[in-house]
Amino acid sequence: MKLLKLSSIALCAAIFCGCAVTENGGLSLTGKTYSNQEEIDIGINQANEDLKSQVVSKDKKLKAVLNRVTNKIKKAANKPDYQWDTYLIENPEPNAHVYPGGKIFVNTGLMDLVEKDDELAAVIGHEVAHATLHHTIKKLTANDNSSLVTGLAVAGAVKAADADGDDTKSKLIQYGAVKGAALAKEYLIDKPFGRSQETDADKEGIDLMIKAGYDPKYAITFWEKMAKRGGGEPQFLSTHPSPENRIKVLEEYIAQKEGAKK
Repeated sequence: MKLLKLSSIALCAAIFCGCAVTENGGLSLTGKTYSNQEEIDIGINQANEDLKSQVVSKDKKLKAVLNRVTNKIKKAANKPDYQWDTYLIENPEPNAHVYPGGKIFVNTGLMDLVEKDDELAAVIGHEVAHATLHHTIKKLTANDNSSLVTGLAVAGAVKAADADGDDTKSKLIQYGAVKGAALAKEYLIDKPFGRSQETDADKEGIDLMIKAGYDPKYAITFWEKMAKRGGGEPQFLSTHPSPENRIKVLEEYIAQKEGAKK
């Protein structure tokens, strides 16, 4: 019990020394910030690296549909300083992602899954929202600084063990602290942060859909399709909300937006 207590003390000290509590109760990790141009440059570099291992589709019909929807969502986002580009990637997985500053990658497998422009707009709106809300940079900043959790936990554990004077105990405490800090970083910082970003992007994506003239209810039909595909892990262990929770949040948000119009 003493070993566990010492490790727990070191771990808690690491977590709360490395983090500050924001006004809304969330964790804020202080450290490096990025300028708008640095953010855009990071996105360009990441996209260029990504393209080295991807096959860009030559399907003109799918590309035309993708461009039609993306252009409307980009206009609604009103970020003329971003260097927007959209890439249709030959990949059967129904997936899409975005890099800072507006580099959007959409798989052909996703294009095969959507049946209407409105469903595609739900996906593009979600990805564009990640970019306009600076999620990648916020995540990068958090990752840079959440590494302090592990370092501080180890330092605290070593100090506690040295005070005890037992070498075997010292090694056990260090091992426990490192493992505990890694788990804390993953489940208390990284993964909840990811889920929060996904929910924010879902809501902002709905706003962009509406501004661009699309029916937000088709965001529900798209995620229902994704839910039927099965798979996934419990929400607590995932960086993304469970399909059921995502749909519930979207339904409530869309109803709220519609209620505001009346």
